[in-house]
Amino acid sequence: MKKTATMLEVLKMPKMRIRTIYMVYIWFVNAFMYYALSYNTNDLVGSPYLNFFVAGILEFPSYAFVFWGIKRWGRRPTLVSCTVVGAAACAALVFVPSDLPWLVNTFAMVGKFCFTGSFGLLYLYTTEVFPTSVRNVTLGSCSMCARIGSILAPFLRDLGKSTHSTVPNILCTVLALTSGALTLLLPETRGLDLPDTLQEGEALGM
Repeated sequence: MKKTATMLEVLKMPKMRIRTIYMVYIWFVNAFMYYALSYNTNDLVGSPYLNFFVAGILEFPSYAFVFWGIKRWGRRPTLVSCTVVGAAACAALVFVPSDLPWLVNTFAMVGKFCFTGSFGLLYLYTTEVFPTSVRNVTLGSCSMCARIGSILAPFLRDLGKSTHSTVPNILCTVLALTSGALTLLLPETRGLDLPDTLQEGEALGM
């Protein structure tokens, strides 16, 4: 019996093809958001060193929250929650007046907290929604597409300078909301036996 399969074989199966497309987009968005919010610490009010330190320290409680969330709610609800709350934080930045810098910093850190957790959770969730025979190749493909998001993230500042200061946050909000919506279409994997074959992967969530 064949132990492994190729990405081409995954894309030939209807449900897994759609699942792969969704996951690629979700990975792209999460990487884009994570790095965009990380680079954004230089634009926040106050000491850039302190802002960077706080953004880094937030990663510890973020991962702790995700660990608690996947045990209590499951993978998909936790991922959706992080994405939607992160989108709300980005949307709030559009309306916060510039004379309230502490509030701007707060919403930016909330967004960083959320997308740190969701980006980390994707590594677990992706390995569970794809079968053993293609787990490595699908995780690698999704991670590769995520790097495109991380490459594009630094240009978000230039987009704001060439258009309007609110455009980056509006774009981030739209990307995050669509990512959260697509996540709702994926199967929940908590408590399920991991699929081993392509056929089992195709039947997951039915």
